[in-house]
Amino acid sequence: MLLKTYRQIESDERGACKNQNRMIEDNAAEGVLVVDDEPLVLKYTTSVISGLGYKQVLKASNAQEARAIMRTEKLALVICDVSLPDGDGRQIISEALEENPDAAGVLITGYATGDLKLPAELRDHVQLLEKPFTADDISHILAELIDRRMAPH
Repeated sequence: MLLKTYRQIESDERGACKNQNRMIEDNAAEGVLVVDDEPLVLKYTTSVISGLGYKQVLKASNAQEARAIMRTEKLALVICDVSLPDGDGRQIISEALEENPDAAGVLITGYATGDLKLPAELRDHVQLLEKPFTADDISHILAELIDRRMAPH
């Protein structure tokens, strides 16, 4: 079901990323890590992020790969599935924020977002994104995160 849904979305939105507002330009040189064990979701999400202007889009299909990347790369954003075969996405994002305090996170979930509990230390830095999602959903969440990041503290 999910496979068909993402293929449909990808088909319906070809080129949608090119039409998105390029407000991301200032952040485009910073690294983005996408972590998901579903190959189609991983491919779709990295494609959308690249289409929004990010130059360095890294991908991992599990927690172990994500941690290896986080040790060597400066990241502005981590987009991670909540449920990975070898870890919890909340923990991955928490570790990424420890290494990159100015970074932000997006947790992808197939569950209702109201059912997902975020630790207090993540609430100001993380947005939730429910599957299935569109390029517009990703763009909107990134815009919110960028606005938060640029807001005076």
